[in-house]
Amino acid sequence: MRDFLYIWHEPESNRIITYGIEFKDMIPFIQSRGGIVLPYGRYDRRCYYEEPEIASGLSCISADKIEDILEDIKEWEDIFRGNFEWVDFDACCGADNISDQEIAELFYLSHAWKPLNGPSFPSLQNKLICLAHDNGSGMLLYYSVWSTIKEIILPMLNTLRQDLDCEDLLAEIKDSEFSFMINNDSVLNYEKTSNFDDVFFGEIEPKLRR
Repeated sequence: MRDFLYIWHEPESNRIITYGIEFKDMIPFIQSRGGIVLPYGRYDRRCYYEEPEIASGLSCISADKIEDILEDIKEWEDIFRGNFEWVDFDACCGADNISDQEIAELFYLSHAWKPLNGPSFPSLQNKLICLAHDNGSGMLLYYSVWSTIKEIILPMLNTLRQDLDCEDLLAEIKDSEFSFMINNDSVLNYEKTSNFDDVFFGEIEPKLRR
């Protein structure tokens, strides 16, 4: 993770919007699952997808191979044109039984950057949809249950701010109408905006300072 986390919650969409989270920060979560499916298409730069390739034609990276792609993430722009979308799957069900409808929804997801029918793909038994732009820049996380977000975000908050009760901070993020800029020495609240540069370079004033 970078030395800050910008985050806000949109409960009506079951998603959080973040800046500062890198792919490597998501590895512990992915390794607790079966792996990830890539809606955009094939990831065959170094053949990290499982063999045989799943029947849908989508790339599928198993949890035990997920660290192998970190080196390629450094060349993010060349591989994924700046975007990297993935959906986790449960180790018990794998990714081979995905339905035709869900394949269509995954392709929609990769183009529209939002789920067509909510964040869940029953065949995958997924917990999360991740839509990331560049590595450490914008990331959308769609969730089915809030506990998944807590599992991912709370360790990051604890790393940034060991002096705070980060469970309380995350509960505040969940319910707040504001966005949060969190770094090693402050927590700032802003109006929710996806124009992160204005926040990062001080073009807009925070609503609250702590």
